Amino acid sequence: MTRRHDPKRVRLHDCYTASELAQRFRVHLRTVRKWAAEGLQPIDRRVPHLFQGSAVAAFIRARNKPRVRLGPGEFYCTPCRAARLPERGHVWLEPRSVTMADFRGRCAICQRQLYRRVRLDQISEKIGPNTLTNEDGKTPVGSVRPPLCAPSNVELAAS
Repeated sequence: MTRRHDPKRVRLHDCYTASELAQRFRVHLRTVRKWAAEGLQPIDRRVPHLFQGSAVAAFIRARNKPRVRLGPGEFYCTPCRAARLPERGHVWLEPRSVTMADFRGRCAICQRQLYRRVRLDQISEKIGPNTLTNEDGKTPVGSVRPPLCAPSNVELAAS
């Protein structure tokens, strides 16, 4: 499994040894040597190898896989490594803050939990064909009625 690395960790005009690159990208020294075997060009063939920052940044950009754009109602399933719709189209909404929430669902293929963070003002755009479900897993949120007012609240309003 390849990990995405940030090419901004190196300065374009600086030179780096393999151990310095390993520290900057938080990888093992063998990983940097493997990159050199896969096409990361050193400045010259002398040992220790020195790598130009611009060559390292270009190599990392070319090696990084593009991010997956999710459509409405889709989640990214990490074990499946693909965009998936949740099982039976049921998702739960878990508030994270005043402006953010998480959609939660189950992958139809591997049965693992799926998460997707959304802004509260974008819920209607991001939910797609799915339906928000209550904690019981059976009742859609739109069909739930708010609880009736308690008698004490009605007496206060009448006073």
